Amino acid sequence: RGQITQCLVQISNAIAIGSEGRYPLRLISLEQLEKLGRLMPFRHLREHGQLKDFNTFAEYSEFISTGAAVFVSHQWLGTHHPDDANQHYNALLESCHLLCDETKLTPSQLYVWIDYVCIPEGNSHPKQTVLDAMHYFTAACTHFLVLAPVAAHEETGERCDESTFMTRGWCRLEVWSRLTVTNDNFYVFGAHRNLKLIPR
Repeated sequence: RGQITQCLVQISNAIAIGSEGRYPLRLISLEQLEKLGRLMPFRHLREHGQLKDFNTFAEYSEFISTGAAVFVSHQWLGTHHPDDANQHYNALLESCHLLCDETKLTPSQLYVWIDYVCIPEGNSHPKQTVLDAMHYFTAACTHFLVLAPVAAHEETGERCDESTFMTRGWCRLEVWSRLTVTNDNFYVFGAHRNLKLIPR
């Protein structure tokens, strides 16, 4: 009972962080993501006005009523850049286009949350706030995607896939954050490079 109460408090606090605008939900459209040619860091995208900010849940709810947002969880393939060789970037575009086909949306209507793009790196205070709001981010997105195709770690050469994805603490946190709220629209894009919906 105590663990359940603690979990509910954490979710409540996360929703409060988002709804009060203490850390905004930031997304990028699939259309814009394709134009980048690779995963670009948060700071660059924010400076160039390429992210969509939502400071309140009400603001976001109104916006998303005409589209969809997918929270993307993935294993980093390098220490300083998550995907320098575009292994995951290409898979991300592929999987998001499959999702567009399934939802009958255009790339301008599908928005994406992915860590390197949507949160600051290297600043512990904002990053901790983001961690505190993880439940809000995962719950706010209409879809959740585990992006885990077969890839090679760019420093060690290690094979990275669905099995190694689940060994990463950050990845498990994102999955747990989603599943404690809902398992609706939970997808995996893995070795077969198709969009697999996990049954409720």
